[in-house]
Amino acid sequence: MPSFIKTVVEDWLQSEALNKLIKVYRNDLIPEFPLGLKGIDYIRKKIKSFNDASQFVPHIIIADLDTYKCPKQLISEWIRFNFYENCLFQIAVKEVEAWLLADTISFSNFFGINPKEIKNPTDEIDDPKQFIIKLAKKSKRKKVKDIIPFGSGKQGPGYNSILSDFIINKWSPEAASENNRSLHRAIQKLKAFCLKNI
Repeated sequence: MPSFIKTVVEDWLQSEALNKLIKVYRNDLIPEFPLGLKGIDYIRKKIKSFNDASQFVPHIIIADLDTYKCPKQLISEWIRFNFYENCLFQIAVKEVEAWLLADTISFSNFFGINPKEIKNPTDEIDDPKQFIIKLAKKSKRKKVKDIIPFGSGKQGPGYNSILSDFIINKWSPEAASENNRSLHRAIQKLKAFCLKNI
């Protein structure tokens, strides 16, 4: 029987990526409307509360590595408790965009660029979001140009919708996991996530 779960994410792009992983690897889980959607600081402040809530409804939490040097540093600064069995926490190195880039063939086809433009493994790209924007500037595909920001903006108006379209229709997590170690770990943990009866 399918189990309902809560997902906790920084933004809609993370939500789309996590939902795709659940659909591909754990279609026995049904994600409810995502919690969070307020950035990394919100998750940092509330992560213990989400862990506590997992005693009643299973939770899967995703956070970008962001400005932390490595996952161990983030965990040492955030976590002062033990996770319950029904709470799965995963860090995307360095951002969830690196997980998308790791499906090199699909991403390059979607953007109309040479696959060699994408550095692998993608968890070694310093700023995956800016890397994607630079690729969009090189692309001749009109549909990806709305990724490029105007003026002082950090991302273009179509950034989330275009990349969400890629996730839903083109992204292969299996192919991507070969080029991103944190995604590979996330998939293995998701496959092994055994819910305790609650």
